[in-house]
Amino acid sequence: MICSGFIFSCAVFFFLNPGQLKRTKCAEIDVETPDSILVNTNLRALINKHTFSVLPTECQQKLLTLLPEVDQQACMDGLLKVTSSALNNEFFTSAAQSWKERLAEGQCF
Repeated sequence: MICSGFIFSCAVFFFLNPGQLKRTKCAEIDVETPDSILVNTNLRALINKHTFSVLPTECQQKLLTLLPEVDQQACMDGLLKVTSSALNNEFFTSAAQSWKERLAEGQCF
C-alpha cells in the first residue's frame, strides 16, 4: 500500500472534536509528513463501512481498486462494492497501522 494512495487520498474525514466529523478537501490535509494530524489519530475510528459509504461514489470506486481483490465485490451494474470484512480485518488493520508508522517516521512522500 503506497502512502499517497492510502484511503485518505480521495477524501478524508477527521474528528474536529468528539462526535463531530467534518468533510474537507485533501489539499488541506497533510498525508505525507510526520506533522500530519493523522499520526495521532485512531484510524480504526475513521475508516469503517459507514464513513466509506458517505464518500462520493467515484471516490469509493477509486479507493476500492486499492484494496485486495478478495475485499472487492463486483455488482451487476459493474460497480465495485466493499465486502463486509474489507475494512475490519487483521490485514487492513495491520496495513493501516504500518502506514501510520511510516507517516510518523516521514517515509511517506
